[in-house]
This record gives sequence, C-alpha cells and structure tokens, in this order.
Amino acid sequence: MIHAVPDDVADENVQPNLTPLIDVVFMLIVFLLLTANAAQYAVTVDLPEASSATPSEREALVLQPPETEGGAWGLDGQSYENAAAVRQALVRALEGNDDQALVIAIDAAASSQRLIDAMDVATEAGAKAVEISTEKRAE
Repeated sequence: MIHAVPDDVADENVQPNLTPLIDVVFMLIVFLLLTANAAQYAVTVDLPEASSATPSEREALVLQPPETEGGAWGLDGQSYENAAAVRQALVRALEGNDDQALVIAIDAAASSQRLIDAMDVATEAGAKAVEISTEKRAE
C-alpha cells in the first residue's frame, strides 16, 4: 500500500511496497508450472494388444523382464539374475551394432513398472530402437 507521507519527508525517494505483487507473481508461476503437465498423466495404456501389430522386419534381440519382483531377466533365451547383469550383457550385445533392434517381450498381466524397468535397462545399455512385443487384437 502507498501511504501519504508528511511534507518534511516528501523530498526523499518514496517507492511503493512491491512485496505483495512479487508474492502473487510467484504464486502464479508455481500454479502454472504444476498445472502445465497435468495432461501427461492422463494416458491410458492397453498392453500388449495392438490392432496394427506387424512382425519386425529385422532380426532383434529379445529382452524379457521378470514377471515378479526379484525374478530372473531374459535376453535372447539366456537367464540373468538381476537388471545389472542383463544390462551388461545387453551392452556387449549392442557393441558395434548401433542399429540393432531390441524387442521387449512382456506378459499382458505384468505390471507397468516391469515395462518401465525394461525400458530403463534398454536405454541405459544404449539401445536406440526399442519395440514392445504385442499380439494382433482379435476383431
């Protein structure tokens, strides 16, 4: 608020208090930042069926995440006890072959966290082309 000042102080540099205005601007910025990403959280995922499922045209590595917590991972038919071990094997398999495709084969009843874990392993290992294995939806 701007207050009237006595005449003997009127010659000094008098400025309005901007603190409430700055508080409101910061609150607006925080509100806009929190609501800007709200649409991203409303994604519906129906796995693993797809109406446009087509076979991959190139030979790919097959990564199988565990169906339960602490279960065994699979990479091209070989079993690995944890994510770190399968990541190392995947790094070795992808060395020197930048365009090697990787297919994640996951059970339809598996939790979405297993799919996220598999995608993390693939990304950390350096896979550039990752596909999710699906079955053609019955029509």
